[in-house]
Amino acid sequence: SEKEGKTPVYKNATDVYRTGVVSDPQVVSAANGYRLATESEWEWAAKGGTKTHGYTYSGHPLAAAAGIATLEVYQQEGLFARAHALSPVWEAAVHSLCDAPFVIDVRNLGLVAGIELEPRPGLPGARAFDAFVNCFHEQDALIRVTGDIMALSPPLTISEEQIHELVAKVRRALESIA
Repeated sequence: SEKEGKTPVYKNATDVYRTGVVSDPQVVSAANGYRLATESEWEWAAKGGTKTHGYTYSGHPLAAAAGIATLEVYQQEGLFARAHALSPVWEAAVHSLCDAPFVIDVRNLGLVAGIELEPRPGLPGARAFDAFVNCFHEQDALIRVTGDIMALSPPLTISEEQIHELVAKVRRALESIA
């Protein structure tokens, strides 16, 4: 399709010509620094210009072999079935944090959980960041945060004992922050 006499070259990368929205360049593949094209790059490409690049994520034989080997291990060790069987234990454990300080909501799916914390007034994300720092330095637990949500996604090899240990560490971290 054409808009304002320009032919989009990378139709699937963005829908600039349909919406009329032109954004600043955006990184879409951090490994190689790919980003969506700027207006001048669109014009250059429309005149037949090309950019050569490698395919970081697709078609690389070593990456494909690693992926196949990983899937074989998952199947041989029954990791997906194991994760499914542990899901009720995980759910009960993470939902036990509902009464922990600053917890607004706990949600989970399988062995993934989000623990939403009450934000500090005027400092969104600060409370969860402090919990992250405490978990790492004081509790020897590595978690992720996004805004004021603590994101937990343990390895599929986690045991019931380790689930309870992790949740206890998260509770201690929450009790230690203000």
